[in-house]
Amino acid sequence: MSTYFTKKKLIDDNKDLYVSQYDKSLGASELEGIIDAKRSYNKAKEAGDTYGMKAANDKANSIRKSKGSYTGGNDGSEYNPIAKPYEIRINQSYNSPYSADKKRTLGLIADKAEFSYNPEKDPIFKIYKDLYTSLGEDAYERALAESALRTGGVASTSAVSAAAQARNKYNSMLSAKIPELYEAAYDRYSSEYDRLYRQLELISDLDDREYKRYRDSVGDFEDDREYYYRKDKDLADALGKQYEFDSELEYDLQSDSYKRERDAADDSKWYAEFEDKSHRDAVDSAISLAKILYGKTPVSGSVVNMLIEMMK
Repeated sequence: MSTYFTKKKLIDDNKDLYVSQYDKSLGASELEGIIDAKRSYNKAKEAGDTYGMKAANDKANSIRKSKGSYTGGNDGSEYNPIAKPYEIRINQSYNSPYSADKKRTLGLIADKAEFSYNPEKDPIFKIYKDLYTSLGEDAYERALAESALRTGGVASTSAVSAAAQARNKYNSMLSAKIPELYEAAYDRYSSEYDRLYRQLELISDLDDREYKRYRDSVGDFEDDREYYYRKDKDLADALGKQYEFDSELEYDLQSDSYKRERDAADDSKWYAEFEDKSHRDAVDSAISLAKILYGKTPVSGSVVNMLIEMMK
């Protein structure tokens, strides 16, 4: 007997139980196991045996899950043949994990002011200024002291001028440092710009790699969906053909059974009619013989029966 008729008999014999469409789609042996589990569940429920109820329910679900991806809930009633696990993708849109870092770095680049240099705001210039100012004052004082020793303690105009020149020498040295400090400040400014751009490029590269992985996963998802869709479709087509074959077989069997019943009925009718006709012919023959023997008709039934027996 085919699986179709076995399953049909199981369902017909257990009409008091709820059998979901998912359970009906399983094989005959699996369906029989689930029906047994349902019987055990109901029995445990009547006895108030919660452990037994859980064990029976787990057994039924184990049978369901053993035949593929099961999304039918505890009793199979939630089965959704349209939404398969491989057709559901959570968070399909790409969410970059580096968006905040990229936005912050772009903000630093955009907010960075154009380069300008003010020596008075340069801490390195201040160091040089303090140093050269101190050295200039020392040179000025030494020049005055040496002049006073030569002139007996009286600073001449020329001595003051020489001392001022010594101090101005250091002031000039400080001024000569400004272009160098300007270049150094510009280099620092450019280096910071380069650092921010390199940081942005690194973040962009990491983001590109993450996006590529995302696209690969989307591609894998699409490939899997196509594969499982075709697999499920082939299975559905095979089940449909099997159901069609079984249905036709059941129809043919029922038709043959009906034909045999009709043939048997026709044969029975024919035999009844034949026996009735044979009996009428025998009676007619007996009456004709009685007429010959006795020269008269009608005759009694006993005489007709006797003559029939004699003609057999």
